[in-house]
Amino acid sequence: MYKKVGNGHETFLWLDTWLHGGKLLHQCTNEPIRTKPWSVSDIVEGIAWILRDPELARVWNHITEAPVPHAHAQADTWFWNISKSGEFSFSSA
Repeated sequence: MYKKVGNGHETFLWLDTWLHGGKLLHQCTNEPIRTKPWSVSDIVEGIAWILRDPELARVWNHITEAPVPHAHAQADTWFWNISKSGEFSFSSA
């Protein structure tokens, strides 16, 4: 399961699988991180990423693609990963 970012208000930056490929933010780096209760919208102003936290800026250097939330977009949405056979499975969830 992964989150498609709309306005970013309902997607937790560190806890939800919102990056391309359904990855968590900490899976993109080997550096230890602390979990902070930020939503994706907390680090966006307009259509630009605002990385004031040094730890986040360090991790962000490893991100190659990230969807940019838009304040006027619709809500964030969960999507299911489909198995190779096209059938639902618990492992694909």
